[in-house]
Amino acid sequence: MHDLDRLLDINRKIERLCEKIEVCEAKNTAPKNQLLSDMPKGKSRTSNEVEDFLIHKEQLCAELDELIESRTINWYAFLNQAAEAHLDARERELLKARFVDGRKWSDCAILMNAVHPFEGWNENKVFRTYRSILYKIKEKNCILC
Repeated sequence: MHDLDRLLDINRKIERLCEKIEVCEAKNTAPKNQLLSDMPKGKSRTSNEVEDFLIHKEQLCAELDELIESRTINWYAFLNQAAEAHLDARERELLKARFVDGRKWSDCAILMNAVHPFEGWNENKVFRTYRSILYKIKEKNCILC
């Protein structure tokens, strides 16, 4: 299930980038980085820190957009390859919650129980469903295995 592992890895990278963006924004709004006057600084500082932070933030945002696009492409590639396994909507929804949205298994159970309240979703049912998905994919000799 290399494609699913790749999706998890992309989600981890997205989380790290979001944290870096938050840190960059916090540093940018810190009082010591604000230009309080138009007085020239000493010769030791030739660049504007605020501009540097904005440029760095824009680079991080561009990288984040690329990762999100990559995640979407990988998700649809996985769905196309797994089409032979004939996954139903609930199974695709569970995989999307885990591998695209990056939810924990317990959060997947809560989501599935909210969306399908009369089916009694809990973590055990989520794990059983996930195992059955993997079995279906392997049974059909998909490229993913």
